[in-house]
Order: sequence, then structure tokens, then C-alpha cells
Amino acid sequence: MPPGHLPDAFARYGSPDALSSADLVAELRTLPGIAEGCWTYADLTQTRLAALLRRYEVASRDISHGDGRRRKSYRRSALLAAIPADCDCRAS
Repeated sequence: MPPGHLPDAFARYGSPDALSSADLVAELRTLPGIAEGCWTYADLTQTRLAALLRRYEVASRDISHGDGRRRKSYRRSALLAAIPADCDCRAS
């Protein structure tokens, strides 16, 4: 997953602390290219995203959202923490 796109994906939903897996996949599916050399972004599913993020020790959690529903979601902080410190894609 291109780390530089994470803030954009979260921003489109009002910059919440967590974004549902379904919403994150929907955002990533609009990107060109191949995710981690495995699947085109257009072919990502929630299961495939989970498999890609597992290697970074990032997992979805059941999180209650503002609408009161609990959904499998990714915390923004967990995704950002998985970006290597030397990546030029990190926000300054």
C-alpha cells in the first residue's frame, strides 16, 4: 500500500482515528498499480488487504464508529507506525 495515500484516504472520511476495512479498500481500489507486488489495487478485497498488512503486524480491529455500528477497521496510528522511519513518504 502506498503510505503516502493513507492520509488522503482518511481525510476523505473526515480524518477519523479509524477507518473501516471496507472504506479503506474502496479508497485503495481507485489507485493505479500493484499492491505489494501481489494484486492490482483494483482487485483488492478486505481479505487481501489483511494479508498484505499482516507482514507489517497491522490488523483490523472491531471498532465502534460515529454511526454506532461496530466494524472491522484499521487505526490510522497503526498504519502510520508501520511506515519505515527512513521512508521519504513520511509526513514531516
